[in-house]
Amino acid sequence: MCGQGEHVCDVTTLTAAEVNTRVDALWNRRAEVREQLRVRMKSIRQQAQHNVELIKQLLMMYRDR
Repeated sequence: MCGQGEHVCDVTTLTAAEVNTRVDALWNRRAEVREQLRVRMKSIRQQAQHNVELIKQLLMMYRDR
């Protein structure tokens, strides 16, 4: 959803060393990731607002029945 799937870990096989490696890598790219999330969140918020409007319309349709 946020385009950050590369940072997802399988916690059933995750090791402490892998956590350290992933955190370090993410920390080193934090400015880039922050910008990617900022851009992506704008779209996600717009989609969420659109969904709210659709739900309102559905509720109004069923209320008027």
